[in-house]
Amino acid sequence: MALLAARLDAERSPRVVVDAPVPLSLAGPPPHATADLDRLRDQLDGLASQQAALLPLAANLEKDIEAAVLNRRKAAEALRLRQELAERARGEDPATRAQEALQLARLEDRIAELEVVRTEHARASVRARIDALAGPIAELERRIAPARLAQRMDPDDLQAVRDSLASARERIAAERARVLQGIEQAEQWAATTGQPGDRALKPLRDSLLSLGELDAVEGGRIAVWEQRRSALEAQGQDAAAQRAASVALQRSIDQARAHAQAVGDRLELLKSEARVQRARVEALPGGRGDRGDRGEGSLEQRAAAALQAHIDIDERLQSTLHRLATLLQRSQADLLAGQLPGTQPGLLDRLGGGLVDALRQVWQYELFSATETVTVDGQAVALDYGVTVGKSLGVVALFIAGWWAAAKLARALIGGLVARGALSAALGRVLYRWLMTALLVAVLVLVLKLARVPLTAFAFLGGALAIGVGFGTQNVVKNLISGIIILFERKIRVGDIVTIGAVSGTVKAVDLRATTLRGFDGIETILPNSHLLENQVADWSHGDRRIRSTLLVTVAVDSDPDIVAARMLACAQAHPSVLVQPAPEILFDGIDPPGLVFKLWYWIELGGPQTGPAIGSDLRFAVTRALRSHGVRFARTQHDVDLAVAGARPVARGRRRGYGPASSPARR
Repeated sequence: MALLAARLDAERSPRVVVDAPVPLSLAGPPPHATADLDRLRDQLDGLASQQAALLPLAANLEKDIEAAVLNRRKAAEALRLRQELAERARGEDPATRAQEALQLARLEDRIAELEVVRTEHARASVRARIDALAGPIAELERRIAPARLAQRMDPDDLQAVRDSLASARERIAAERARVLQGIEQAEQWAATTGQPGDRALKPLRDSLLSLGELDAVEGGRIAVWEQRRSALEAQGQDAAAQRAASVALQRSIDQARAHAQAVGDRLELLKSEARVQRARVEALPGGRGDRGDRGEGSLEQRAAAALQAHIDIDERLQSTLHRLATLLQRSQADLLAGQLPGTQPGLLDRLGGGLVDALRQVWQYELFSATETVTVDGQAVALDYGVTVGKSLGVVALFIAGWWAAAKLARALIGGLVARGALSAALGRVLYRWLMTALLVAVLVLVLKLARVPLTAFAFLGGALAIGVGFGTQNVVKNLISGIIILFERKIRVGDIVTIGAVSGTVKAVDLRATTLRGFDGIETILPNSHLLENQVADWSHGDRRIRSTLLVTVAVDSDPDIVAARMLACAQAHPSVLVQPAPEILFDGIDPPGLVFKLWYWIELGGPQTGPAIGSDLRFAVTRALRSHGVRFARTQHDVDLAVAGARPVARGRRRGYGPASSPARR
């Protein structure tokens, strides 16, 4: 434990410092020599390659540190549980085993902590290296951009290339001589030992051919520089000369790349043969093979050495070809950069390029970033999560795809249950909505996890926004909970006929927030779910869909009660929508001053072919016709009024009733 703690302390460093490379500079005023500009470009290409190699490493380290932090949390939780078990086992027989398990948990916790610190340091080192390269790369690009338009290639520069070419070809000639000597030695060795030397001679002869190719490529290097000089001279000429120079450069670039590709394919075969040959050498006694009298290697060793020499030559050849293609490509880029105004890209091309760059910047624009900080033994380890426009659009696209998949799954599941009769269609619609809600929440969490957008990234929505949302969603939450209660209690179900306050109708849907009620007049009313729990609700079809209705009839006092009762009962029994059981009943309800009062009780079923008001209307028509056909009169309301007027005067005949005397001035 002490050694582990010492190593953990040694791993910690306050800050990772990386020395930034110093960018080269161009000496003197422009125009600058092409060779000097190439040195800057070589440095820029090297630094850009390093940065490109570090970017995926940084991405992998981000994943590694997340995994290390997760393991650290698990180890800390396991340590806490072991501590609790050790406290409980204190003073008991298994206390020793609990202490051993506790020590092991502490060791695992420290190891996990060390892994977090190590990964964090590696990530910080890679980030520092990337940041250190960014400055020199930008500085080199700033220096190269104006120098590309002002280059010169003097005869002295070409002479330096010729001298370099002569030195390279001399080295190739010396190497060819060594290979020829090796071939002679291999032939002598084969003749002396009596062993077939073709396995060692063939790679040497192939190496000789590759050296010939390399010599030819080096010999053509001066032609490449001549093309570069022609491209520089074409910058000040007309568009036709520039196009001709560009076409010639492109042809040479394609040839160099094709040759390099062919050499690369040959290298793959040679490396495969070299692996097989090394396996043969290792299979020999002692792993090194037998040696002859003169201390020379065996046949297998000679063949392996010859193959490796051939591979080295082909790798040099491939590198030289890539270098020539790069030089030609730079010349073509310089030619296009310095082309005449008449050959500049058109307006649409410039707008298209600018639009692509703008879209790329918008796509990579970081909307916000979230930082999750984990404290490891007093040291804060930060996990940074950037949310860009592209990542946000990706989340939306994934969420839409998840929504579609969730809808398919929920529809198939609920549809299967309804088809098998396990659920009613109305209950299936309700469960479909609830299942879709749960699936969408799961899809949202899964999409955020796949897009590496942490839920903590939305922590900025807390605080004041949470308070506002709390007040704003108070009624929504109340109705949501009411909907859950209604769903599980099943006091009110889809298809029930209810009366809530002044609204009556059929329940069409019970959603998360509200219940839809379709009235008998066809108008749908949306009621919050809380109204169904807080107000009195009359459910006509909760337990039994049969309801009793009443028809009240008042006939004249001189009517025969038996005839009235018989005719009313016959009309009820003849109607097809009136239930036979329970049977209709006639009640002689009372004898009022206007007449005799009869009450017809009849039972109907809700949801039948006719509604209750329509059945009542049919019975009133039938009862009216039946009673009138038997001479039964309906009661009339009569009132006798006695007037006692003091000092009444007689009214003359012929005078119009309601007017004053004939001699009244108003009538004249």
